Amino acid sequence: MLTIYCNLARQATVAEQSNGTAHTPQIGFADYLPCRLIVYSYGVTRADLSHVASWRGAVDVDTDSDTGPLRRIMPGDFDATNAASGELRFPIDCGTQEFFDTVKSDIGGKLEIYGHDAEDRQIVRIRIAVTLVPLVDAPGGSPTKNLEPVVRALNGLTGNITLVDGDGEPLPVGDGKIQVPATGGGGGSFGGLYPDNNPVADLPFGDPDYGMCHYLDATFPSVSFTWPVYRLRKITALIRSANPAITGSIVLTPLIDGEVRPSVSVAVGANWTEMDIPLTVETGEVTLRRDVGGTLNDGGMVTAILRCITAWGEL
Repeated sequence: MLTIYCNLARQATVAEQSNGTAHTPQIGFADYLPCRLIVYSYGVTRADLSHVASWRGAVDVDTDSDTGPLRRIMPGDFDATNAASGELRFPIDCGTQEFFDTVKSDIGGKLEIYGHDAEDRQIVRIRIAVTLVPLVDAPGGSPTKNLEPVVRALNGLTGNITLVDGDGEPLPVGDGKIQVPATGGGGGSFGGLYPDNNPVADLPFGDPDYGMCHYLDATFPSVSFTWPVYRLRKITALIRSANPAITGSIVLTPLIDGEVRPSVSVAVGANWTEMDIPLTVETGEVTLRRDVGGTLNDGGMVTAILRCITAWGEL
């Protein structure tokens, strides 16, 4: 899910809570993106949008209404159940011919959301700057072919290449393929695990002391991965206390497709340390939720800060 935080007065995307500058959302050809839009009226106060009777939207590269948008978002696509707390949900489906014909390189675009009253008068307009991107390979292409011969000259030299493990021992070869043994344990492909390129969906904060990071506290109790995982075996991250004078532990509960898994206790110190949570999931959407418990408290939850959050899958 694509989550966008927007300041209504500034007509700009922001980082949640801090209202600092956020990254520009990216929308690609053929993307189908379930979108969650959080709208602030000012500061960290969410806008009350419950007075809006209907919503519509559009994605385009310009404001030329004569050419029509690349994709329209129709009133029936919007879920305004939580509009009173500034939240709208809708899909962005950009598998259109207009998008394919227009977007041939990464270009700036606009996502606009319009709110209408009961008399169909436009009373809210939200414009969000986005980056529109094409596919490296559009659907329908033929399979690519390997070049022959397999052995080629490198800088005029020919010969054999031998891959070795961390101890300098050659990797075994079978059926003409290099065999990478899955020895378990540590990370990296030689440990049988690989880092899954699956970023956290929640927009990070630009913390003045610790840079781009994610918070876990009473206000922001969870982080979620953007895409469903496959053959997940563990999650790692760097973690520390936002207040170095207060350290302890927090309780993290994994949720897989909303189903609660057993909680784990994670130590949180005054400096960055690695958090390693074993978690076996064949496939599903993953959220880590901070629950009540642990000792990282000072009359209430002290913020734990995360960065370098990585999902590790099995080969």
